[in-house]
Amino acid sequence: MHTKQLLNIDKQKIEKAASVIQSLIQGLHPETGLPLTEDSVFQDARVLRSLLTVEECLKAVRGRVERRSQLPKNVGRAWSDEEDARLKSAFHDCKAVEDIAEDHQRTPVAIESRLEKLGLITAENRTTDNHFVNAITAARHRTGEAGSDDAREAENDDESGAGKQA
Repeated sequence: MHTKQLLNIDKQKIEKAASVIQSLIQGLHPETGLPLTEDSVFQDARVLRSLLTVEECLKAVRGRVERRSQLPKNVGRAWSDEEDARLKSAFHDCKAVEDIAEDHQRTPVAIESRLEKLGLITAENRTTDNHFVNAITAARHRTGEAGSDDAREAENDDESGAGKQA
């Protein structure tokens, strides 16, 4: 199962799985709560270590699911031509970036990144902090590399990574 599939699992299923794993780690039957027998496979040290690893993974997935649930629904989705047209229209109507972001169900960073990619604003016009570009620029300065146009274009869509994404 891929990470995207894991993030689509119902929160209740994740909580139930975490509860079962926790019971087994504690040496208890997940349904009855009674202690497991000493000859149970769940008492084996390798199995317990594996259960602890699974528990850590479930915690990480729960954290990602929680963080993802707080983001707008279109984060990471490709931009359609129709959405680009709506974005351009809103920009030309002087709507606030935050309002455009809300209308498009995207982050303000994504809106400004797309406006920059469409040539409607420059990096200097941005009001949001483009963490991705700033991190790459800082790394280039540390290594002495100069920025290139190709690298800059790849950085513009900072939430998605490439192409018509945001």
